[in-house]
Amino acid sequence: MDEIYNMACPASPVHYQYNPIKTIKTSVMGAINVLGLAKRVKAKVLQASTSEVYGVSDDPIWTEESKSLIGPPTKLRWSYAASKLIDEFLALSEFNDGKLNPIIVRLFNIIGNNQLSKFGMVVPKFIEAALENKPLIIHGDGTQTRSFTWVGDVVNYFYLLAEKQLYGEIFNIGTGKPKQIKLIIKKINKIINRGVPNYGKIKMRKDEIMKLYPNINKAKTKLNWRPKISFEKGLKKTINYYQKLSYGKKS
Repeated sequence: MDEIYNMACPASPVHYQYNPIKTIKTSVMGAINVLGLAKRVKAKVLQASTSEVYGVSDDPIWTEESKSLIGPPTKLRWSYAASKLIDEFLALSEFNDGKLNPIIVRLFNIIGNNQLSKFGMVVPKFIEAALENKPLIIHGDGTQTRSFTWVGDVVNYFYLLAEKQLYGEIFNIGTGKPKQIKLIIKKINKIINRGVPNYGKIKMRKDEIMKLYPNINKAKTKLNWRPKISFEKGLKKTINYYQKLSYGKKS
């Protein structure tokens, strides 16, 4: 065993808020087990983290050196971010002790096949609603900004990180190009020509993160990596995938 890619943790807002204890145990205990195994077999580890660790940081653009500013433990939504920060500390502490070769990747939003709306991911939720000619609903006015990367670009990034052996470092994974949620809804509506954009009628959720997109200059300079698939192309590929499923077959 040469490489371990630890992706284990409920990443869906619906799931990790439903059972915060399970979320924390899965993430932290899973990381402890993976890191222990990696030390025994002398494998390198790519540890998946999340953009959620930046929390509500007021840094204008989030780099890997931006401060983490998550909410209080009374707000259960932060259980996921807190557990992923612990994972990062565990992996980097092992590296600093000379016992392990980890790489930390902070994943921002990803789009692609096999995502389901029941996991709370916004793009599949909007696509499914549009294909079924239902309202495309968002909390607030839709001015929240996100970064969406095609899943194939993310996988290629993983392989490149492992190949370059940049151990003990943290990397953002995203496009670096923010997209407003309301504009994404409009794009989906235009491509599918079904569904009704519906925003501004439901109050913004508490602890809503308004901006969630990365600076990816580190990936560009150290890896010469850039996403090859644009958001628009990735969105069309994702919609094509859903159109081949049962969604939208009903008139």
